[in-house]
Amino acid sequence: MLTAASARAAAAQTVTISGAGVQFYASHLVLDATGRAFLDDGVVHVSANHITLDLRAKRYLAIGDVSVSSAHPIPAQGGAVIESAHGDVFGDDLDHHQGLLVALDEPPQRRVVDGGVIGGEPPANPPNAQPLVVPDFSGEAPFAIAARAVAHVGSDVRLTNVKVALPGARSLPLPSYVFTYSTDPGYAVSNLAGASEDVPLYFGSTANSVQGLHFIYRPDIKFALGFDDRIVDTPRAYVIGSIAPIFGNEKTFNFTWQDRINSHTQQSLQSSSIQGLGTINSYDIRDGVHRSFLELNGSQFHQSFAGLLAWQGYDQAMAHQGAFSWLVFHLRSEIGATHTPPTPGYSPFPPNIFLPQWYSHVAFEAYVATKPLPLGPGTTMYASGDDRFSHDTLPHLESIQVYALTLTQRLNHYLTMSGGIVDSPIHDGYPTLDAAYDSHLTSENATLQYNHTNWFSLLLTGSHATGSTQLPAGIIVTPWVVSVDTRFRVNRALSVELGRSYYFGFEGQRFGTITFQLFP
Repeated sequence: MLTAASARAAAAQTVTISGAGVQFYASHLVLDATGRAFLDDGVVHVSANHITLDLRAKRYLAIGDVSVSSAHPIPAQGGAVIESAHGDVFGDDLDHHQGLLVALDEPPQRRVVDGGVIGGEPPANPPNAQPLVVPDFSGEAPFAIAARAVAHVGSDVRLTNVKVALPGARSLPLPSYVFTYSTDPGYAVSNLAGASEDVPLYFGSTANSVQGLHFIYRPDIKFALGFDDRIVDTPRAYVIGSIAPIFGNEKTFNFTWQDRINSHTQQSLQSSSIQGLGTINSYDIRDGVHRSFLELNGSQFHQSFAGLLAWQGYDQAMAHQGAFSWLVFHLRSEIGATHTPPTPGYSPFPPNIFLPQWYSHVAFEAYVATKPLPLGPGTTMYASGDDRFSHDTLPHLESIQVYALTLTQRLNHYLTMSGGIVDSPIHDGYPTLDAAYDSHLTSENATLQYNHTNWFSLLLTGSHATGSTQLPAGIIVTPWVVSVDTRFRVNRALSVELGRSYYFGFEGQRFGTITFQLFP
């Protein structure tokens, strides 16, 4: 599985750029090399006084004492040769490899460089002509300065012997640093175990993989190190393996495989091995079928096995016009079976019996929600209701309803406030015991959000929850929580995000851990 994904992704384009200094402007995705600059895109080799590589536009510009040569021998009469030419300005694109070399002689001369083959004057209207320009980043501080950079186009940039900008005009020297910019989930998701705080530092990459250390915080082990390795076949599949903590007890090895089989089918496999506990495995496959999907999944832990087959509709409008056009809904039905090792009875079952090792269940669910309803200038309302009923052969009946209402007010271009309430009645029934238990959970929340472009943002959130139950085991509800999250830009190349929660002393906890992240 790993080998197949690696082989399919190996075709990702790699560009190497070096010089006396290579500056990386993360917000523009631009690498700027000066002083004996050199670039290798796998098709041509370029040396110049100054080379700028624009990864977003997938093109580059070389200026001053430019030398261009083919990266591989070009077939010619009498054998294969390395073609080369000199000029003052050279621009090329990474998609078509159709470049233009200009010599500022009198009169100026222009030559086409097509796929490493150096030709003559270009036609009047070349098919893929692009202006020889790059983004304007003058006056901006670079996110990092390195001696060499390897760009895997569309995925990441690996910087060698680099200094990464930090707040306060400081920098962090590193032998290697990887900046990922792909939107593919394989680069964005994490399967690191149980870290309430996670600051990643990626140091290695290939055309289809990234490796990184993670500075993590967990309440049980405090500060520790984690490691992950990911292989990405954009946009089809990815594989992620991780371990945390590297040093210390309670190590957890996690493995995730996600595969998009075709345009309507995807499958995933997850495995988690926990030191001293064992391995948990799960598999899931989903297939889209006309405004709905079928889902088949299974899981295993020691002698416990479970399987599920479900059908669920996608959210869709109740009507194309009229009052019901403001409503969306979906339905879900499922059937499943579970096997467990011999298990003594738990409340409300008698403790002197063993529960059935095999039991099955059926479930039905209906969800209805409004589209955002405009109530006035800048005011919208959203409401939803979800009703789920399940029955298993223990036997056990369960009915869960969740009703939500949210009101949002946009005060101005920068400030938005919202409030909401969630009400959830739950009913558990045990027919053979003639026992029934009702529970009720309610929560209210309020948020205040301030956004000032990308220079500063602030999010304040407060919530209050209550709960009651007739279940013998009881329930635990956190009554009050206040959270703050702020992001601010230190300079043009660096942003910092900080966050923390306060629990008002519930079960001895007041302040939560501080979240901290760096962004370009």
